Amino acid sequence: MDRSWMSKSRVTTEYQNGLHYFLDYAFHNASMHDKILCPCKRCRIRILVSRDDAFEHLTVDGFIPGYNQWIAHGELPSRLSSSGENQHNSLGDDDMRGLVHDAFGVPNEEGHTEEYTGAQMDVDYANGQAKEFYKLIDNSQQPLYEGCDKFSKLSFIIRLLHLKCIGSLNNKVFDMLLELLREAFPDAMVGLPKSYYEAEKLMKELGLGYEKIDACPNDCTLYWGENERKTSCDTCHQLRWRTSDKDPTGEKRKIAQKVLWYFPLKPRLQRLFMSTKTASHMRWHAENRTKDGCMRHPADSPAWNTFDRLHPNFARESRNVRLGLAADGINPFKNMSVSHNTWPVILFPYNLPPWMCMKEPYLMLSLLIPGPLAPGNNIDIYLQPLIADLKDLWEVGIETYDASKKQNFQLRASLLWTISDFPGYAYLSGWSTQGEFACPVCNKETHSLRLKHGGKYCYMGNRRFLPKDHEFRKNKRHFDGTFEYRQAPQQQSGNMVMDELKDFTIKFGKPVKGNQKLFGWKKKSIFFELPYWKDNVVRHNLDVMHTEKNVCESICGTLLDLDGKSKDNYKSRQDMEQMGIRPELHPIPKGSGKFYLPTAAFTMSRTEKTTFCQVLKNLKVPDGYASNIARCVQLKPPKLLGLKSHDYHVMMQQLLPIALRNTLSKTVRSPLIKLSQYFRELCSKVICPADVIRLEKDIAVVLCQLEKLFPPSFFDVMVHLTVHLATEVRLCGPVHYLMASKGRRSTSEGFTSRTAVGRRTCNMNMHQQASNTVRHSDHSHERVLPLPIGDMSVGTEQEQEIGDASGAKTRGPTYMTNIWGRPQNLPLISVEYNEFGQPIGGDHSKLTHFLSSIARSGMHCPLNVKNWHDMPKEKKDEMLEVVKLRFDVPIIAENWVLTSFGTKWRNWKHYLKTRYWADVPIEYIIHDRDDRVLEEQWIQLLSYWKTEDSKKTSKRNKNARAKKLMNQRTGKTSFARVKAKLTKEHGKCPSRVQLFSSCYVSQNGNSSTDVSSKLTEMTECSYQLPEGSDDAISPNDVFAQVMGKDKPGHVRKMGKGVCPSDIWNGTSKSTSNRLLMEYKEKNARLEAMLETQQRICASQVHKGPDVRNVSESSSLNPTSTEVDQVTPIEY
Repeated sequence: MDRSWMSKSRVTTEYQNGLHYFLDYAFHNASMHDKILCPCKRCRIRILVSRDDAFEHLTVDGFIPGYNQWIAHGELPSRLSSSGENQHNSLGDDDMRGLVHDAFGVPNEEGHTEEYTGAQMDVDYANGQAKEFYKLIDNSQQPLYEGCDKFSKLSFIIRLLHLKCIGSLNNKVFDMLLELLREAFPDAMVGLPKSYYEAEKLMKELGLGYEKIDACPNDCTLYWGENERKTSCDTCHQLRWRTSDKDPTGEKRKIAQKVLWYFPLKPRLQRLFMSTKTASHMRWHAENRTKDGCMRHPADSPAWNTFDRLHPNFARESRNVRLGLAADGINPFKNMSVSHNTWPVILFPYNLPPWMCMKEPYLMLSLLIPGPLAPGNNIDIYLQPLIADLKDLWEVGIETYDASKKQNFQLRASLLWTISDFPGYAYLSGWSTQGEFACPVCNKETHSLRLKHGGKYCYMGNRRFLPKDHEFRKNKRHFDGTFEYRQAPQQQSGNMVMDELKDFTIKFGKPVKGNQKLFGWKKKSIFFELPYWKDNVVRHNLDVMHTEKNVCESICGTLLDLDGKSKDNYKSRQDMEQMGIRPELHPIPKGSGKFYLPTAAFTMSRTEKTTFCQVLKNLKVPDGYASNIARCVQLKPPKLLGLKSHDYHVMMQQLLPIALRNTLSKTVRSPLIKLSQYFRELCSKVICPADVIRLEKDIAVVLCQLEKLFPPSFFDVMVHLTVHLATEVRLCGPVHYLMASKGRRSTSEGFTSRTAVGRRTCNMNMHQQASNTVRHSDHSHERVLPLPIGDMSVGTEQEQEIGDASGAKTRGPTYMTNIWGRPQNLPLISVEYNEFGQPIGGDHSKLTHFLSSIARSGMHCPLNVKNWHDMPKEKKDEMLEVVKLRFDVPIIAENWVLTSFGTKWRNWKHYLKTRYWADVPIEYIIHDRDDRVLEEQWIQLLSYWKTEDSKKTSKRNKNARAKKLMNQRTGKTSFARVKAKLTKEHGKCPSRVQLFSSCYVSQNGNSSTDVSSKLTEMTECSYQLPEGSDDAISPNDVFAQVMGKDKPGHVRKMGKGVCPSDIWNGTSKSTSNRLLMEYKEKNARLEAMLETQQRICASQVHKGPDVRNVSESSSLNPTSTEVDQVTPIEY
């Protein structure tokens, strides 16, 4: 569409029509919660606004200049010619030729359009591959029909297959669709596949293959490697093939009883480097990653950095691939009543940037382990081919062509960790996640208690994770009846596990019984065959969403008292009675074998349960945010039914605090809301190490608070595991890179191995063709947002106009750029001062804000000074000079400016310590700082804060602040301005009692108890003054009699920079200051006159003598001799 209307007058009909078209397009393609990022000149694509607000902004202010491509509102960037119009090749926007080149790894040199010959082909390609290559090149260049410039034959069939994938069309429907198209458009369908089978054969030439490996039906053996030719299992003696009456051995048909689908890893890693764009993104983690101390990507994590330090040869090549492995069970059938458990194993390539890393096109299906039952402890049997490839990729690597650099290199790969739910954790790690030592992180130090009546273990030792001096450690009444002196358990390293399991071996297979156990270990994991596995900081990660689901389910079940889900029942009360804790909740006999269960603090009434469910029932969320939770809520009786893992994920983080708002007491509600906040912060896309350390401390307190409320049966191992999730994030990076659900979504119901191959082929280099289809697809509930601006091919002019699309505008730092950039030829900014040099009018707010900006600048006001008195004098003079270059600062105000600098400098250090400081090793927080703080000063400041001297000073100041009982209520209004206001209203200087009353009593007359008491005493003292006398400011006025004498060098309620000698030591210093300022102004005038006369004299010398002019000027101005006799006043 022609975009020339954007530069026309905003009152024209053409502009209004174009504006409505833009709004329709933007809200259809890029709306977020019914809002879009406003592209007007004021908002600059930073603020989310509604349609009405966007219409108003764009009508009043207009579009950002140069925003002709709507890349932030759903439009993909396209190359613009010099005239601004889109360039199209002969077949529209599709790049099928490039797709074929990428698929075969043949460089696509621009400008070389002639056909390839055998001599031009790389020697690595066999004749068969060359023939396929030529055939596909021919199809990619043939238009769909004569005169068609939009589709080639290859692009059209790929588009159809893409629709099949996203629409879940079965093969029969796809065949019928092809038949319909052939009948309707016979000329266009010539030479195209006639069925899905033929289309699949075509796509196999572009796609990557897979291997089918036979397996023992009892999971004992994989017929692979040295066992490839065997026909029966050596462990259970089951035949390899399916048998029948006519074929008792199965040798005739050779149909395996169980088949593993293996998708070789090496060609899939090579494929990542065959696309020019993807190959360059594989180096993003080393070349373009933001390094500011916060964690946005696994490359920012200690686990990644430790691996690099231990394996420098691997880290030296940034193209070497770091992988994560996720495994979880799915039901491959759409009929969920069928019990079947197939296990896909997904690999995540972490080299890619965040906007690509966890997206479906880049997730690599590696294994498809058949059901119908989970592989359990025998999963190692099926992992053998993958582990063999990983070992080879580590030790040898594979020669790979990098399309972005147009060179070959030796590609290597490593596996950083695994991701799974809790049962999967046991399968992959070998640690038994059941029984007394169920926690794999606490390991042998797991604290558990067997509940006699409940018949299960509870895990209540969360007080171990508290600081040593925390009050909960000695509170046995509200916990398990004991004091807690133990420290938090330490996680086992890989070397410790290797030493423990070095001689531990077992036999695999379901029929195998009697395998030995080694204190919680069921096997030595196959991952230890990888040479580097023992060096990984974290080897196995828990899926946070799975943990959230179980915790939230326990909370909702207990609060709503759901059958089978509630943790509060008669048996749990019996267990509390046996443990001797919380006697108020013990069951009370009623006779006839019946018992009364007293109401607990967390017990909801019928009305509260209904209110809780009603909130969830009436809740509306945007499409794609969550499933329709209202369908899972029942009001009569109030209960929740059929929620999935992602529903509990949303419930735990967003909905639970809302539903609890009007139910339960604050004692119960508060820790549950804090738990919700913990999960919400933990799942942030960007998280700082200091914040994670705070979360590690917070979750320990929250779990202890829950221990005081809920019965022991509530604290199963899933609740306990929440204490370890923050540690995983601190070591491995943001949570969304550690979610097995990412892989699970890409292998949903109805998934088969052929579907995987088809999807990977359709997704390869098809973002441009498929984008509009995906955006308008109602089947996919994953909202497609605009691509990150950094990933778009935007012109320089347009890129400068686009801001950060981070949501609503918030209050940011005050940089005072308008003052710093003020031209020096402008007059100084005028400020009104009182007799003590304190600003009381004019542009006083600009002055105070400018002082703050200087105090927060490491260049002018260094932080590596212990206190303000030690600040070098030259630095103070430099800061004062910076202010005087822009503001009118008389000499009497210089003392106030320096005093104000000291206050603002201390406040700045306090803010930095509150915001960024944590008592952890400096390397964890060294990069987490404000951009106004210099790195060298920050390191010295952190080092000082860790000293005992600093800690004692901090504790002393904290105690002093705690003793402060009265706080002024004038906000940012200073005492000097309050005094000036009262003086203007009453015509005389107010007493300190009047100042105290004005500053500490609110406008509606409210004040604290201490303030009211002091005012009463002051009133009584004022009655004792002699009749007719005023309560003038003095060392012994009414205020001093009640509040006590002032500290040396200070006069309370007079503001900064005022000392006793300024007020009551003989001649007022303020009078001297006024006289001094008058002399200074007179001196400045005389100096200006002198400079003027010198310029006049110099000009007369150049022009020559002019008696008439000299005589006239001499009558009006002093002669040069007279001017020279004027002596400036020295003071």
